[in-house]
This record gives sequence, C-alpha cells and structure tokens, in this order.
Amino acid sequence: MLKSEGLTMQQYNILRILRGQHPNPVTNTMVKERMLDKNSDVTRIIDRMIRDGLVSRVNCEADRRRVDINITQSGLDKLDRLDTRSAEMDALASSLSDEEAAMFNDMLDRLRDGGVS
Repeated sequence: MLKSEGLTMQQYNILRILRGQHPNPVTNTMVKERMLDKNSDVTRIIDRMIRDGLVSRVNCEADRRRVDINITQSGLDKLDRLDTRSAEMDALASSLSDEEAAMFNDMLDRLRDGGVS
C-alpha cells in the first residue's frame, strides 16, 4: 500500500506522528522520539518529505533555535487514502477463517520466495 503512494515505512510513520499532533507543530526531536525505527535519519527523511510537499518546516518565532514541522494538506490527504485502503484490506481479512488466513499467508510467503517451496 505504501509503495502505491510513494512512501517508505519511515515516511508513513512520520506522517502519522504529525497527524496525531495536528494542528500543533512538532520538532525533529519529538518525531525522532516517537519513531518506530529509532535509527532513522529523521532530518533527511523530513527534507525529502518537504520536497514532496507532505510536510512544511518553519522557524519558531518564540525560540529561534527551534524548527517546527507541520503536516500539509497533501500529507493529510495521502494518509486519508491509505486509511481507506487499510480499512478495505482489514474488511477483506476479517472475512477469512483462521484456516483460510493461514493458507493465504502461506501462499504469500511462497510468492515472496519466488514460488520455491
């Protein structure tokens, strides 16, 4: 799902963090603390997301050393599309029995491995 929206897992994680704080700004430090992948280079990822129009960065007027990051409407729209697709996938998955889900998982594993059993 993320690939279809041109996102990495880290970018998706950052967008969700920012959406959770929206409309309040967030600092790089706060994003880094809340990231699932603690080894991510948050500054570089955010730079790419700014280039793609998903987030914005502004200097804080109250503290010139602080840089605030906000999610843009484009970032919110992208998360809305992903939420819709995720809900659709959840609905499909919930209709499977445990046995069917196990079979489906097995088939996906085989496809990922190139069909080798």
